[in-house]
Formats: sequence, C-alpha cells, structure tokens
Amino acid sequence: MPHLGADDEAIAAAVARLGRPLDGQHETLLRFADGWEDGFQSGDLLSTDEPGQGPLWEHANQWRTAAPAGHGHRLRDGERPARRSVAHDEDGPHATS
Repeated sequence: MPHLGADDEAIAAAVARLGRPLDGQHETLLRFADGWEDGFQSGDLLSTDEPGQGPLWEHANQWRTAAPAGHGHRLRDGERPARRSVAHDEDGPHATS
C-alpha cells in the first residue's frame, strides 16, 4: 500500500537535501504516495525522507553510478541513464517518449 501523500514541508526538505528541484512528475507522484514499498515490479518508490540518505538511497545510487550509460561509457557525476517510456498493445511495443 502506498504511504499517505507528501506535504509541502516534506517536498521542500527533499529538495533541500538533494540540492535541486524534483522532476514535476516525480513531485506529483510523491504528493499522491510518499513512498511505496514494492509499488513497482522492480522496486520501491522512495519517500521524501529517503532521497540523499539512507540504505535504499545508497543502493539506488550504487546502481545509478555503475549502470552503463550506453555507447560503452559509465555515468559521470550528475548524469542519469536515459529511459524511454514504452506502451504495449496487441501490435507490440511503441515508444512514447
């Protein structure tokens, strides 16, 4: 089950800890569910008190920095792997972004 949504204070604390604003879609999701264990097949939605600190953040950050960025190079500080949304229908997958 998702946690209750984040309030303005929780969002502001997460932004301050990260040192940059949250993506608009991410902020909207956190306002709906401030953390969600096993909310997705591949993992958890971190709550606003977890970005920038704690064991789940450390685990995610290790994955982020070790994941290939494509074209044979590793991510540098500040880089993120590019992800595309894919919708599936009876005709197969279609990139949406």
